[in-house]
Amino acid sequence: MDRPIPLNWLDLPSHIQAFISEKLVHIKDYIRFSAVCHSWHSIYTQNPHRHLMHRQLPVLKLSSDYGKTKIYDLSSERVHKIPVRIREYYEYSRCSTEGWLVSKPVIWNPSLHLFNPFLSVANKIELPWLLSNFYFDKVVLSANPASNPHFVVMAVCLFRVCKLAFYKSGNETWTYLDCNCGTIEDVIYYKNHFYVVNSDGAVWVCDATSPHPSLLNVVSVPPPGHTCVNRRTYMVESSGELLQVARIWKQRDGYNLHPHLFVTAEFKIFKLDKAPNSKWVEMTTLGGQTLFLGDNSSLSILASDFLGCKPNCIYFTHEGCGDSIGEFGYLDMGVYNLENGSTEPHCPQNYKTIKHPASFWIEPTLASALTK
Repeated sequence: MDRPIPLNWLDLPSHIQAFISEKLVHIKDYIRFSAVCHSWHSIYTQNPHRHLMHRQLPVLKLSSDYGKTKIYDLSSERVHKIPVRIREYYEYSRCSTEGWLVSKPVIWNPSLHLFNPFLSVANKIELPWLLSNFYFDKVVLSANPASNPHFVVMAVCLFRVCKLAFYKSGNETWTYLDCNCGTIEDVIYYKNHFYVVNSDGAVWVCDATSPHPSLLNVVSVPPPGHTCVNRRTYMVESSGELLQVARIWKQRDGYNLHPHLFVTAEFKIFKLDKAPNSKWVEMTTLGGQTLFLGDNSSLSILASDFLGCKPNCIYFTHEGCGDSIGEFGYLDMGVYNLENGSTEPHCPQNYKTIKHPASFWIEPTLASALTK
């Protein structure tokens, strides 16, 4: 019997190596792939942004102390520390898109910038002064600045009235949009346009790259059973579809004397059906997808791509900084199962009692040092 010939990974043809790399989804797998040998590492360096084609399983930012930040990894069910401090509450907003956070200025440091805690270099981008620098609710990006220098930043400003403003990379100022949308609850970037939803469930769209950007009302009819009372509305792209997600609150048991203390009771999900007339259709399953909602840019990923990610579920974090709930020591976050309506924790219980700040999701970015 012929003896088997030992396999040398160095002898694999380059197109086979490239084929293997294209099957990878998780950032950790890219790191392991690059560490096999020099030839495998070169496959990655020739395509340094290939990993950005896949959305990543976000980590839960917990707290910062002594120059490090604690994050919770759903896959390993462990708390890790990264060697950078994401300053809490005042300096950095919890708005995050593909790993990028936006600063929330303080009196002693009114500058505005983007910051990525996962990058070792080129991890900070200065932004022009915004009229409502100290009062913005949500900020999203059109692209990851690490891979696309032509990005757009859209901000929901809260200065006397609710406004929208956007910044194009390379510009010296922000552009304000004439906005008659009422109370804006969420904004996402979907199919090369920004989509905005208000508290009534109506949707507007904006092409920030056009010569004269404006808001166009594309859906005026709210989802079935929509009410503005005790709910928060999100928008998210999932499997190519535009979804509107209603987070419905109820008063927490035992706190009748505190009418503003609510916890999440359920979520309802609606898909936009454009033909023949735009309308919202309720969904009872996500088809194996998983949603991550909170102060971050709403995110949908395929659960089967990531260990520890539960399909047809919504991972949600507390809305707000925690002032009103700090004295009760409770944060409203967990995993909601869309199919049976149950809710369970998604992180260690001792981290549900942090007063400042409430936790939020960050999508990891592969460190640029890997390509050196």
